[in-house]
Amino acid sequence: MWTSINVMLRKMRLENAIKRHERLREKRRGNTGPQTEPDEATEALEMAQDKEDPSRRRVLQTAVAVLCCGSAGVDTANASQHKIVDQITDPTTTAAKNMFRFEPNFVELSPGDELVFLNSTAEHTVHSVKQLWPSGSPLVKISNRKEVKVRFDREGFYGFRCRRHGPYGMVMLVVVGKPQNAPEIRSIVETMPAKARERSGFMDLLNRFERV
Repeated sequence: MWTSINVMLRKMRLENAIKRHERLREKRRGNTGPQTEPDEATEALEMAQDKEDPSRRRVLQTAVAVLCCGSAGVDTANASQHKIVDQITDPTTTAAKNMFRFEPNFVELSPGDELVFLNSTAEHTVHSVKQLWPSGSPLVKISNRKEVKVRFDREGFYGFRCRRHGPYGMVMLVVVGKPQNAPEIRSIVETMPAKARERSGFMDLLNRFERV
């Protein structure tokens, strides 16, 4: 399943790269001054915009829906237990807290369910927050990986952060089963060593859990 999705995404990234270079060439041709190469900041911004192209996201969502739910021979009972978490860099937002984020950043699972983390590349990582982690569960450390599957067997709260962008509020909360220690977790968040945006991000997620 993921092989097919990755092929589609690679094709779209190649098409976007070609379009980007065509746009840059057109800009240089229309420039009456000295012909110079685009600066790194401009090219990085255009690359980020291409990566977050809405058409790419629609293709991914459609592919997942078709392959998980509508394809012959697919075990939909098992596929339904695999949820996808992407890591986003959104240059269109004006707030740093939303520029770098997990999507989604709040997930509820049953014991034994799995998450698939995508795009732990470049500066994006997925790391366990030890203070917000069930005792005895193996810690998660993901970097430089396009796709990693993580299984959650123990009931409890699982806190995740991006090592690079956690201080900007790029955090995530996974709730497995029906844990009863939310007040204890809230106290831990209030006192654990973390930047203000990271602590605020976990507080927002705990509030969301309690509203469910």
